[in-house]
Amino acid sequence: MDILEEGLGQLVGWHDPDENRQWILENKPRQLVDKRMTVAEAVQRYVHDGDLLASGGFGHVRIAMTAIYEIIRQGKLHLIIAGKTGVQDSDLLIASGCVDRIEVAYAFGHELRGLSPASRRKVEGGECQVLGEISNAGYQWRFLAAMMGVPFLPARTMLGTDTLKHSSAKVARDPWSGKPVCLLPACYPDVALIHVSRCDPYGNAQVDGTMIEDFELARNAQLFGNVHGVYKPGNVELKPVILKNSQEYISKKFKTAPNPVNFVFHGGSGSEKHLIKEAIKYGAIKMNIDTDMQWAFWDGINKYSKDKYGYLQGQIGNPEGEDKPNKKYYDPRVWLRKGEETFIARLREAFEDLNALNRC
Repeated sequence: MDILEEGLGQLVGWHDPDENRQWILENKPRQLVDKRMTVAEAVQRYVHDGDLLASGGFGHVRIAMTAIYEIIRQGKLHLIIAGKTGVQDSDLLIASGCVDRIEVAYAFGHELRGLSPASRRKVEGGECQVLGEISNAGYQWRFLAAMMGVPFLPARTMLGTDTLKHSSAKVARDPWSGKPVCLLPACYPDVALIHVSRCDPYGNAQVDGTMIEDFELARNAQLFGNVHGVYKPGNVELKPVILKNSQEYISKKFKTAPNPVNFVFHGGSGSEKHLIKEAIKYGAIKMNIDTDMQWAFWDGINKYSKDKYGYLQGQIGNPEGEDKPNKKYYDPRVWLRKGEETFIARLREAFEDLNALNRC
């Protein structure tokens, strides 16, 4: 193959595809095995010092923050992160000293919440090394090459750019057209952290909305993830005292007023009310209630359908008579209204729990 140009970036995450196929054969069982475990156990078992991490989701959306915090809590070191859309995840992992190398497609940015000062300071101070650069499309296709079991994918991305010069890609001559084509090396992360909408005990998962690169990541890494939704009591332990300790530490270190930081309560559905109020006391200013609201809307419709079951089995005929019409019962405006009523009631309950009534 006629190589025309080589990027100067360090190659990370590449393995011989046949070696990876052998690893999968020896380490990933084909039978249905219950893969559930605590996040602490997953991090302890699968994340090792020096590993290459890839974080699912996009920017601050659908990030496996529970796993990010656990990696920091366990003090993992010398990790490399694939900065495909790395903002909140990469900023925390770099600032904590867990990650000291990064390959960048998009990182250190996050204009929505302000640029990422902690990780930028680490890079500027020489404590974190940028190993190379790549485009977002380039990263997705690196993961795709790994998923497909091929050593690289040809593409036109980055041709003629400085990004290519700082990447680990190569430019070769297309043997058919004779034109230059960018060769993107496969990337096999050691661990992918993926937050999903729901899953079964065997690891089959569903994601609501766009999956970004998660489809490819789920098929080329050792992988573990965490699930959004309501959990059986006892499976998740909420500890608002962590927020209290964080506020006190920051206030003392930087000599600020009490509760200097605003926290977001991710995944609050199903939490006990007294713990919600305690979290608010320690600086939580927002709580996600989407899962509870979805259930509230369905609950109203479900109760209506059970209550009016005999009137919803046909257009004509109900418990009042075989010739009685049912239009006023199956009219969508009627049963959707029942969902709206329970939705509104649950929303009011949430506002009361969050001390948000009459605050405008």
